[in-house]
Amino acid sequence: VALLGRAAKASGSLDRALAELRGVHRSWPESVGVTLDLAEVLHDLGEAQEACEVLRAGIALDSGHWLLWGKLAKVLYGVKAFEEGLAATQEALRLAPEQTDKLLKRHAVLLSANGQGGPARELMLELLEDNPDDANLLYNLAYSHDLDCQLEQSRERYEQSIALDPDSAKALSALAWLYSG
Repeated sequence: VALLGRAAKASGSLDRALAELRGVHRSWPESVGVTLDLAEVLHDLGEAQEACEVLRAGIALDSGHWLLWGKLAKVLYGVKAFEEGLAATQEALRLAPEQTDKLLKRHAVLLSANGQGGPARELMLELLEDNPDDANLLYNLAYSHDLDCQLEQSRERYEQSIALDPDSAKALSALAWLYSG
């Protein structure tokens, strides 16, 4: 059933996807897949608060599904509800310890955004041991250094990120900003 919304989203019509998913979700609110798809489309359309509400309602129906908690953490990051996002990633990790890599990356970003740069960088460095070519992880590590005014470390990590992904607009922009200052 959720394939209707995914197909509409793939065709580039997020409004159509949203309408179809809302209809399916009203008929089948307990479907984790439909809930996740609806929340994703809402998030893509800039309706992060509504996406949070949809995910929280899904969690109320099935609090044991790690994907709901993980998606909620992602959306909460977007609305700058970092502490709640950290709690959501911790719950997702508790429910699905085999999904640690992706969830720990999200947790590290939330730690950094929440002003916990030291623990965030420690976690990111651990993750880099297994993922040394992860440009996004290097970017997030650089950004964490940047937030704590550790500019030399930040430059080094942005440069490493760009070496792996030369088209990364966010890393290029951040590095240009550092060099301009």
